[in-house]
Amino acid sequence: MKTRVLTIYEKLFEGEAKEVILPGCDGEVCVLDFHQPFLYRLRSGYVKLRTAAPGGRGGDRNIYIKDGVAVLKDNSLDILVDG
Repeated sequence: MKTRVLTIYEKLFEGEAKEVILPGCDGEVCVLDFHQPFLYRLRSGYVKLRTAAPGGRGGDRNIYIKDGVAVLKDNSLDILVDG
C-alpha cells in the first residue's frame, strides 16, 4: 500500500509498505494491504513500517511520534504526526 508519514514541516517517509503497525489510543493496530478504510487517532510511540522492495527484499523502519492521526482510503495510508 502507498504509505506516507508527514509532519507539518516535512515528509518522514513515503513509499510502499506491506505492513504498518500504528500506536493507537486503544493499543497497537496492524494495517495490511487492502484494509478497510478508517480514520484512527494515534498516541505516542513507534510507527513500525515493513517496506516492500523490488525482488522480494524489504526492510523495517521505526519512526517515533508524539501523537497524530492515520487515514486509510483506496489502499493509501496517510499518517499525520506531531514530532
